[in-house]
Amino acid sequence: MSKSVDLVNFDEMSIFMFVDDLAYQTVPEERKHYSVVQHVQARKTGTWGLGFDSQTRITRDNIVAALLEHHWAHRLDFTYVDVGCQYGSSAIVVAGYIRQHARGKKVICFEPGVAGELVPHNIKLNGMEKLIVFEHRAVGEHSLPCLMFHDEGHTENNRMTHRRPDSFGFVADGVSIDDYVVQHDINHPLIMKIDTEGAEPLVFRGMERARASRPVTAIMEFCPGPMTTLMDPEKFLEWVSEDCDLFDLRAGEPDGSVGIQHVRRDDIHDLTQNVLNSASGWTDLLLIPQQLPGAAELAARISGSAPAGTERRSG
Repeated sequence: MSKSVDLVNFDEMSIFMFVDDLAYQTVPEERKHYSVVQHVQARKTGTWGLGFDSQTRITRDNIVAALLEHHWAHRLDFTYVDVGCQYGSSAIVVAGYIRQHARGKKVICFEPGVAGELVPHNIKLNGMEKLIVFEHRAVGEHSLPCLMFHDEGHTENNRMTHRRPDSFGFVADGVSIDDYVVQHDINHPLIMKIDTEGAEPLVFRGMERARASRPVTAIMEFCPGPMTTLMDPEKFLEWVSEDCDLFDLRAGEPDGSVGIQHVRRDDIHDLTQNVLNSASGWTDLLLIPQQLPGAAELAARISGSAPAGTERRSG
């Protein structure tokens, strides 16, 4: 590892980051140049404010906690899968919430790029080795080596799509979710976070069998511009939202004036065009499979049509 690294203080966890990444450069100066001694003395928990209970209004900020609580309320065994975990911070937050509730569930995170070199250190530093399994691999359609790209100053963001003239190419070991769950005997529902810079169609093609055999709830980044190199973005959403409730988690951005919004099939064209024309070019979407126990109640609560506290526990 020849790149310079710093330790960053993110309140309830500390994260090693490469200092030449733009993600690091956006961090406030007072959070940089932290030390392992300071981290140990602070007795960090890793939960980072994911508080949630049955009376809490579901928002974009607590949606992951809401999904975990829903599975626990219905006594569903599950595995949380983070595809494109970058430095591992999001996986650590989820693992901290699981540990806080003494549930003992596993978190599996994948990151194929240079930032992935730091993920095992971040997991260990934050005391999550027993909860998080890290795979330095790319998730896609096949379990084969794949060509990946990243741009200068963005080694935390890696992709299989939209190669630019100045992109840096590298080879990563690849795996499909279908193959991975068979290899590791994972037969229960999945909660997934997917951030693959427009390569989501490849991830979903590689987990068709998994989605057919169990509920797979997914939060995914939707980047219709880069995705066009693989598949028509509207066709993609129509395909993956079959037998699912689809939600836009960033509706009304950048001011957040709308919040979470239910997306019906007739709305997919407008959603795609709005995201394409937005300043960021992306949004976060949520897929709730209708085969998930209690899915209708969860979808109604998220969309705001059901009062808080109406979820029922399984008998």
